[in-house]
This record gives sequence, C-alpha cells and structure tokens, in this order.
Amino acid sequence: MEEKTIKTDYRGLALLCLGHMMTDLNTSALPALLPFLKETLGLSYAIAGTIILFSNMTSSVIQPAFGYLADRKSLRWFLPLGCFCAALGIALLGWAKSYGEILFLVIFSGLGVAIYHPEGWRLANFYAGEKKATGMSIFGVGGNLGFAFGPLLAVYLVKKFGLSGSFYFIIPGVAMAGIFIFTTKSKGLPESITKSEKSNGR
Repeated sequence: MEEKTIKTDYRGLALLCLGHMMTDLNTSALPALLPFLKETLGLSYAIAGTIILFSNMTSSVIQPAFGYLADRKSLRWFLPLGCFCAALGIALLGWAKSYGEILFLVIFSGLGVAIYHPEGWRLANFYAGEKKATGMSIFGVGGNLGFAFGPLLAVYLVKKFGLSGSFYFIIPGVAMAGIFIFTTKSKGLPESITKSEKSNGR
C-alpha cells in the first residue's frame, strides 16, 4: 500500500516552539536569580551550587522517564502542565524564606521542564512530516530563545521590583498553558499521534 506524504505543519511547530521558549525561559532564569538569593538568604557558594545541581537533575536527568510515558501513550496534557509548573516554581522563588523552600521550588520547576520536553519533541517530530531536520530545528530554536531571554528578564524584574518580581514569570507560563489547552480543544493538536498516523494511511 502506497504511503501518503505527511505535510509539514508549521502552525503546530510554531506553537511547540513558543512553548519550548516559555518553558526554558524559567530554566535559564535560575542562574541569574541565584546571586540575589545567595545575598538575601546568606547562602554559601557551595549551597548555592547545589541549587543548580538539583535544577539540572530534575529538569534533565529524569526526562527519559517522562519520555517513556509519552512513548506509551499520547499525553497532550504534559504540554500545558509542563509550562505551568516550570513557571510557577520560578515565580515563587523570590518569596522563598529558606534553603529548603528554594530547593522545593527549583525541583518543582525542573519537573515542569522535564515533563514538557519529551512530549514536545515527539509532537514536533510528528508535525515535521518528511522534513524532520527542519521541524526539529524550529522546535529547538524555541529553547535557545528561552535560554537567551530568561536571564535578561530575571535581572530586569529583580532590579525593578526586587526578588518578589520573580512572580511575573507566572504570566508567560499561564498564558502558554492556556494556549495549549485552547488549541487542543480546537483541534490544534491531534488527539493522538497513533490515530493521526492511521488516518494518513501510515
């Protein structure tokens, strides 16, 4: 049976790229916020370093676990949930009163990042159609933009509002989560990749 050509869905890729940007915006904001947290709470350099360690452990190292879940079943809710959790953890970071609270929020945000990426990459691969390299590149650009603008936004907010200014990180996170929920219901995202592939004769 002849396979049908799956066209590249640039709208879907742009949406995932934007979500990638909003998610990684939070990851890159942490190193910029760390000097302010260190000064405010009187943390040592070693203790401050462990905050980055826990952030990397939760946002990167455990991603394969969520990737395994995403491979077993299409989990579209990973996208809005990941954006929201990543933003919420960083948003509340400026209100933390102890090292323990900082670690909890950093881990919470890191889990959001880890949740978003596997499902994001999987859907990006699907939307790319036959142009896999192009599709993956578009998705990857979002993460790079997030890493570029995150520190700038973090420093600006702290300089203008103090550490509590980190709360403004919740705005792009909630907005992106809402966009994902809306587009899912309005057929912006497929109900499942498996069903979509079958409908295309795969």
